[in-house]
Amino acid sequence: RLQLVPLTQEAVEQRVAAFSSYADEIRRNLPDVLLASMNILYSKYKTVRSAGQASPTSRGRLREDSKTESYLVYLRKQARALITFAGMIPYRMPGDTNARLVQLEVLMN
Repeated sequence: RLQLVPLTQEAVEQRVAAFSSYADEIRRNLPDVLLASMNILYSKYKTVRSAGQASPTSRGRLREDSKTESYLVYLRKQARALITFAGMIPYRMPGDTNARLVQLEVLMN
């Protein structure tokens, strides 16, 4: 694994420090990697959320709802780590990249 982007808050500073050692080719493509990662997280979030809302409630459903909610929280934390990383890296990304990242994270809340 390349571990280009952090998926936890704890890994953000480490990835920011490693950013300066990346080749220019990687740095130039990082905005696309961040957007792709955020789109994947949002797609997972949307799928899990819609599956949870579509099912009828029953006795064993409470435990499943708890698992679903904790997974949604996990996805939101990963999205927050991506946003934090994007803001901390010493690289000027296109303006629409940051706007799109934030927009996707807002849709997850």
